[in-house]
Amino acid sequence: MRIISGRLGGRRIKTVEGEGYRPAMGKTRESLFSMLTSRGVVWEGARVLDLFAGSGSLAFEAVSRGAELAVLVENSAVAARCLADNIRQLGVEDCVRLIRDDVRKTLNNTPMGCFDLVFLDPPYRKNLLNATTVELAPAAVVEKVTAAPLGFAGPVGLDVPIYADLELQGATDYVVGANAADAHLVHVDLRRDVKVTSYADLCCITLSDPCPRCGGAIELPKGIEVGHIFKLGTKYSDAMHAVYLDENGKENVMIMGCYGIGISRVVASAIEQNHDEHGIIFPPTVAPVECILLNLDPGKEEVRAKAEEIYAMLCKAGVTVLLDDREERPGVKFKDADLIGAPMQLVLGGKGLSRGVLECKDRRTGEKGELPVDALETALPQWMEGVRKAWAERRA
Repeated sequence: MRIISGRLGGRRIKTVEGEGYRPAMGKTRESLFSMLTSRGVVWEGARVLDLFAGSGSLAFEAVSRGAELAVLVENSAVAARCLADNIRQLGVEDCVRLIRDDVRKTLNNTPMGCFDLVFLDPPYRKNLLNATTVELAPAAVVEKVTAAPLGFAGPVGLDVPIYADLELQGATDYVVGANAADAHLVHVDLRRDVKVTSYADLCCITLSDPCPRCGGAIELPKGIEVGHIFKLGTKYSDAMHAVYLDENGKENVMIMGCYGIGISRVVASAIEQNHDEHGIIFPPTVAPVECILLNLDPGKEEVRAKAEEIYAMLCKAGVTVLLDDREERPGVKFKDADLIGAPMQLVLGGKGLSRGVLECKDRRTGEKGELPVDALETALPQWMEGVRKAWAERRA
């Protein structure tokens, strides 16, 4: 829930949930809260988003974006009548309350005008239906409730709670199912023909919808949360008397914050962005092992010795490497290597060693090659550096 902007005493302000500039604070805020409480409009336990003077449009904006309750305080009889008409026309009587009051007297000489006070999330209403799950009704239930086959259900005349999206407020001239086989109703007016229990923000935005703030095109990129930054305020610094002296030598309480990075989330996000049908493709910078060395003939002494020599050379060079010398078929080892996702694979077998070559594979591209066994100290680091460079260029 976000309120974009408003005016207080002729001065433009901006605010978001629980934050922002609040010129109407202290006694002003307490006075308005007490006044509303005495009139029975404050939902106990609800969070106050903010209060500010304006034309009343901010309260309507708040409700359209999902606020549970907005209260308008207006002294002018003419303005109050206009606001009341707007509330009725928009069909938001349940979530926008209008109160007549002398704002100047109530709010300690605060500039006269319409005051908006928005409340969010009363504790007993976690979502619209107070339900843990919501799912589509099966065909049998739809037919029982509507007395019609699927495809002909409609909201007119149904004896069940009906919830409609905010965009349907004032909707007219609709075609809906008639709750009878092979029949539809035309020219339906929701306010006239349907008993709507409540209007709420039900629809998810799509690429075809305009931006609700600026009217521009919508983009829906994917995002992964791997870290957090929390503003703790002065809750803990007050308790610990964590203070500092400003430039005037005045003692101030520190505003605290904290941050964290989820290690497991980093791994999960890396896998989500780098995988194929064969398994994981770890970037070198986060791979548990940068290289996996497959010994295809662990029973042959010369192959085993050469594999351990290559393994020791890589370890000495600071490369994290996994040596697979299990007594398994080559196909199993190839599958497991792809599944594990090490960015570089080295394959040594009896046939390759007899030809004096070590096979290599870039896990990301699938590109394979051969390196001379008698020149591995130069050829292998060069090939590995090429793989790392390709990953770095891909990130750039």
